[in-house]
Amino acid sequence: MIYITRGGNIFHLVRNAGHCSYCDNTIMSEHPHDTVYCECDRSCVSGGVGTRWVNRGHPDYWTSLVQWRDVSSRMIYYTGELPAA
Repeated sequence: MIYITRGGNIFHLVRNAGHCSYCDNTIMSEHPHDTVYCECDRSCVSGGVGTRWVNRGHPDYWTSLVQWRDVSSRMIYYTGELPAA
């Protein structure tokens, strides 16, 4: 499981997903060896919520939908909502 520390809190990865606005496709990787591409092949997610993960796409079309859970409060955050490091 992947953990990060931000603003004194510990978060773990609970969802590895993203949205490609070029083909309007939302994709999610669920397993460590699961690589998923959108319909137009401009974006991919890989690695599930295991020890290594990839979440990327063309910057003009890609929106990361990665979700993190605060270990202490159990609140869910998207990557852009996490406190500063």
